[in-house]
Amino acid sequence: MILPNGQNAPAGWLEQAVWSVEDVADPKPQVDVRDGMFAVLTQPPGTGAVEVVVAGARDGRRRWSKTLEVGEIVTDGPFILNRDGKLIVFVATPKRLLGWELRTGVSFADHAFTTEDASVGFGLLGAWIGTGGRRFYGLTKKGLAPFDIPDKASCFGTIGDRMLVVDSGAQAWKLESGKPEPEPVKLQGPKDATPGGVVAVTDEVLILAWNTWRNVALRAYDLKTLKPRWTTPSEPRWEAYLGTARIAPDQTWATVGNRRVDLTSGKASVIAAKWTPVAISDGFAWGDDGSYILACDRSGELVSGKPTHRSNETVIVVAGYGDQAFATSAAYGTPTLYSLNRAV
Repeated sequence: MILPNGQNAPAGWLEQAVWSVEDVADPKPQVDVRDGMFAVLTQPPGTGAVEVVVAGARDGRRRWSKTLEVGEIVTDGPFILNRDGKLIVFVATPKRLLGWELRTGVSFADHAFTTEDASVGFGLLGAWIGTGGRRFYGLTKKGLAPFDIPDKASCFGTIGDRMLVVDSGAQAWKLESGKPEPEPVKLQGPKDATPGGVVAVTDEVLILAWNTWRNVALRAYDLKTLKPRWTTPSEPRWEAYLGTARIAPDQTWATVGNRRVDLTSGKASVIAAKWTPVAISDGFAWGDDGSYILACDRSGELVSGKPTHRSNETVIVVAGYGDQAFATSAAYGTPTLYSLNRAV
């Protein structure tokens, strides 16, 4: 199948689609890819209900789907997260946190909210439910457990039966449900640097930005010990803060602002002078320079060549797998997700 008229592939990818998923629930959907499979939301016409669909990333063949209640809105997700060695597909609605095993579709979680102020947060360390105050509920090995977090701290998921929280002063806690709050761990920063906040959390490290006179450095802390594991060089004009990071599904590299970062060593390099992160896969990342969609490989080298179509003339890249780019277009009405192969 060919992309709709007037819709163009990002530079470096073909306009002939390998497979497509119709009736995607959003023009710029959340698509998560793990272990050769992906999850996306659809809404078949005339049903009034959202479906959580899991399919093969290489062939697009549907493995399973779950239909939510008619009129039930998904507020976040789907996200594929590792919980105790199992990959789980999570979504949140205004009333529930739902999860299913990626491989089988077997139900893993169905937690109803008990307060109107409840909200769900997601990260690579799992899902948590906030109640509008200091009380949070985190998914632990024993199920959903309550935690009372310190003032001005934020939750970043659970490690085993403990909840990881960090405040703006680079203090970290591993809280245990039902037990007194322990003394915080003061995260060690580079010399003469002030904390700039959490940039990202993976299964292995907590990454903070540190500011030193117009420069920014990233430092990663081992989640087991909270000791520094690596530090990037201090760089000028680096927009490194929560929301600028795109982490590859295999968690070996990321883009943070306009830089590529090796998550095992901390080696960082500039991708392009102007680069707003758009999407990432294990092999490639896509960014917008304000006019065109660019792409780099996992080493941070640009591979898109000179684009010929502007960003607003290009399908929206949302994820990828192998050499494939996953992109959406709503040219024919309801959005469709396409898989596009590399052009070379």
